Amino acid sequence: MLLEYHGDTTRLALEFLALSALRPGNIRNMKWEWVDWDEGVVVFPAAAMKAKSEFRLPLTKRILEILQEMRKITNHWSI
Repeated sequence: MLLEYHGDTTRLALEFLALSALRPGNIRNMKWEWVDWDEGVVVFPAAAMKAKSEFRLPLTKRILEILQEMRKITNHWSI
């Protein structure tokens, strides 16, 4: 059902959430400058994390595709 939903940003964000297991607030507040496209990782700074330590999220092929689709829709991550 999720993949049939027509609200692109919501559908992509929910799929990203399911694949990454991040907290919704981390996804909502994520910044494009945290994405290292070449290394295939998102580096969340300590200040953005509940545990107050840097977190590195390795990006799967599908998560990279989701981020690329989202980037086409918006240059900022706001859901």
